[in-house]
Amino acid sequence: MLACRIGVAACALVLASAALGACARLRESAAIDPLRQAPAAQQESFEPSGPPEAYRPDPEAWRSPGAPEPSAEGERELAALVDLALASNPKTRRAWEEARAAAARVGRAESPYLPVVSTALEGERTKFAIPTASGPETFHVWQSKPVVELQWVLLDFGRRGSDLERARQQLLAAGFAFNRGLQDAVFAVQRSYYALDARQALVHAAEADLAAATSVADAARARLASGLATKPEVLLAVQEEAQYAYAVEDARGRAEAARADLARSVGIAADLPLRIRSLQDEPLPGALRESAEALIDEALARRPDLAAQLADVRAHEAKVGRERARFWPTVSVRGHAGGQEFAYSGGGVDLPYRRFDDDRILYAAYLEIEWRLFEGFDRVNAVREARADLEAAKARLAQAEIDAMAEVWKAYADLKAALRKLDFAVALLAASHEAYDAGLATYQVGLNTITNLLIAQRDLSRGRATIIETKAELLTSSAALAHAAGAMPVGALGP
Repeated sequence: MLACRIGVAACALVLASAALGACARLRESAAIDPLRQAPAAQQESFEPSGPPEAYRPDPEAWRSPGAPEPSAEGERELAALVDLALASNPKTRRAWEEARAAAARVGRAESPYLPVVSTALEGERTKFAIPTASGPETFHVWQSKPVVELQWVLLDFGRRGSDLERARQQLLAAGFAFNRGLQDAVFAVQRSYYALDARQALVHAAEADLAAATSVADAARARLASGLATKPEVLLAVQEEAQYAYAVEDARGRAEAARADLARSVGIAADLPLRIRSLQDEPLPGALRESAEALIDEALARRPDLAAQLADVRAHEAKVGRERARFWPTVSVRGHAGGQEFAYSGGGVDLPYRRFDDDRILYAAYLEIEWRLFEGFDRVNAVREARADLEAAKARLAQAEIDAMAEVWKAYADLKAALRKLDFAVALLAASHEAYDAGLATYQVGLNTITNLLIAQRDLSRGRATIIETKAELLTSSAALAHAAGAMPVGALGP
């Protein structure tokens, strides 16, 4: 008796705990109070439920599987970094997967041309009793119906063809977008590489400026010691030396920022070792060999993003055809084949046991014609929507062509200007260097003032920076022109 009471008490405790848990879950249910999931007030930050680790991305998610990483030894050339970017950049990986998804959609669009085969199995077992004078008679009934069904659309007046053509054009658009993504990745690496190369050269130039400022300060101190200079002249030279020392540290900081930009364009972490080979002594691009008009024609013929826009237009044309086909019927063949197994048994107290079995083959075939005559003007408005989307796609193509022509023209003009400025920058640096050397020599013998010498020194510093920045501008403009014209280091539309 005691054991029975303990068992009843335990069951009651379990039921009470389950009821309390259910009430707690019901009280926290979003169906009853969804605002509990939102921020508590407009001035309070959002705090999700659950452990913080559940909402933190994997810190290694940026790594591309199998992609190489730059080593700490040696300098990386531009071509090697471009190869690394194409293998590890998440943007190119995303575009590749989108193209693969578009290819899978083409396969799905072809599936409706094939029949649909399905199977089903229905089983049933029942038991019932019939009262009789001698007692109840009990019956057991068991039956099953295995069936295989087939449905095949024979004619749909262009629905499947339009869907397939649209999927194929979307595949082309995704493929060309992938090609343009590769070009974008190459151009991003080139631009970042040239920027870092220029920043590193500016560090060396700032160090040379600091050395020149130190020479001026030493010359001022020497003249002060010999009684040929005043204390303010020395302080002015020392002030200039401190400014150039600050410029050295500023240039180093900007170089590190440019290194981080290059790492991002390559698709690697900014803290990974990344040393590049300097291009300061490499030959620069020569004169332009083609006119702007020829480059514009080449861009319109070869740029993958324009080809992607054209494929998008054709995909919308296929969508218009798909919506028009909905006004027509579909003709399908449908059939099924299977069987039925039946077993019946029964008996009673004074009644003999009886059993009946029956097996049957079931099959049927149908020709179906489905024609929806009215759908609340949905098909009419669907055609209108598809036509409007088609015109919008054509407008996007037109705008893309205009943008491409403007990009080529601007890049062409920038490159021409950079080529002209380079000659002046070389002459400016030579003249500034000569003026500084002469000013320092005359100052040391007392034939020049500290003011004129400092002006010559600043002109030399500007000359060094100008030629470095002009070289970087020339290289970047050359890469920008190739990118705008649709030059394809990887992939191609044709010869």
